Amino acid sequence: METSKCIYCLEEKPISEFNREHVISRFMGTYENAYVLGDAQVCKACNSYFCDNMENILSFDSLEGLLRTENLQKPMKHKRAIGMSRLKVTGNNDIFKGLTLYISSSPNNPNNIQIETAPAIGLILDENQHLYEYFSLESLPICDDTIRARMASSNKPIVVFGYDEPEVSEALKNHGYDLSKARYNGNLALADMTEEQSLSTEINCKVDSLLQRLALKNLFNYICYTYGKDYILQSNFDNLRNYVRYGTITAPLQSFINSGGIKKIPGLVNDCHAVGLAWTVIGEQIHLCGFVSWFDSITYVFDLMPVKTEQLNFLNNVKCVICDNHRRVLTEAEYLTVLDWPGTNKKIGFLDRNFQPIDLDEHSTTEQ
Repeated sequence: METSKCIYCLEEKPISEFNREHVISRFMGTYENAYVLGDAQVCKACNSYFCDNMENILSFDSLEGLLRTENLQKPMKHKRAIGMSRLKVTGNNDIFKGLTLYISSSPNNPNNIQIETAPAIGLILDENQHLYEYFSLESLPICDDTIRARMASSNKPIVVFGYDEPEVSEALKNHGYDLSKARYNGNLALADMTEEQSLSTEINCKVDSLLQRLALKNLFNYICYTYGKDYILQSNFDNLRNYVRYGTITAPLQSFINSGGIKKIPGLVNDCHAVGLAWTVIGEQIHLCGFVSWFDSITYVFDLMPVKTEQLNFLNNVKCVICDNHRRVLTEAEYLTVLDWPGTNKKIGFLDRNFQPIDLDEHSTTEQ
C-alpha cells in the first residue's frame, strides 16, 4: 500500500487519506491560476481541522474577514455579522463619536457591508461639538448635578438608538432624570440628527494566536509549494509546524505584526496579498524569515531559522507570490528581499561584484 507523510501532523498515512490543499486559503480569495498542494502533502484530517477550527471561524470574525467581505467578487446572498469578538468598531465624528457600531455583510450596499448602530442612550457632553456619551439601558448612570447642568443647557440633551421610547423613558425616570419638559421625536432620519455627510469609524482589532496560525499556515503551504515537500519536512520547521497544527510551541516563536502591507516589491497592487521569504538580522545574526501580508492592510512576519554568519555572506534571491485581488491572478518572482526586524539589530550591507556598497533603496527590498 502506497503511503505518504503529511507536512503538518507528520503521520505516515495511505494515499487515500490525503486531498488537495489550496496554498492561499480560499476564503481569502480565489484565483484563475490558484496554487494547490497535491501529491499527498496535506492529509484530510489536517485539512478538515484547518477548515473547521480556523478558516470558518476567522472568515467572519477578524479584520481579515472584514477585508475579505469588502473584496468579494460575488457578494454573499445572506446577511452575516462580522467581527463580533475580534473587532470593535465605533463612530468617530459628530453625534456618532464613541457610538458602538455593528458590521454585517450586505449584497446590496457598497463594499458588500452594512453598518448599524448598537442600541444606546446618548447623554450630551458638548453641545457645540455634538458630542454624546453613550450607555446601554443597563449601564445608564444615575443623574447627578453635572449631568443635569449639561442637559439643561442643551436643545437635544438625549439621543437614542435602537431602543423603544417607553423602555427608555422608564429607565431615565428610574435613574433620576427629569422628563417633565422632554419632547420625544421618534423615527428621525440621520439627516434630522446631523449635518455630516459621511460616517467616520475607528476599528480596533484583536490579533490572537488563531490569526497568527492562519497566516503561518499560508506561509507554510507556500514554502512547500515553492521549495518542495522534503524542504518543509526538515526538523528546523517542527516548532512552527506544531504551532500551526496544534497551537503549541517547544521554543519561543519570534514574530511581529504590522498594520499596512509589504513595500518595495515590484508588482504590488492595491488590496493585494503578498506571501514570501526575506532575509533579516535579529541581533547580530542573519535569519531567514517569512511574511504574509493580507489586502495590503496587515502583515505577519515570522522568523524561520538562523543562517550561519561569515565575515562575507552570500545571500540568494528568495521567492514571493503576489495575489492580485482585482484581476484574480497570482504572480510569482524572485528577489533579494531584505526586511528590517524591529529592535536594535545590525543592518545588512551588500557589496557589488567590485566590492562596492549597494544602495538598497534602489533595489528590491522591503520595509516595515
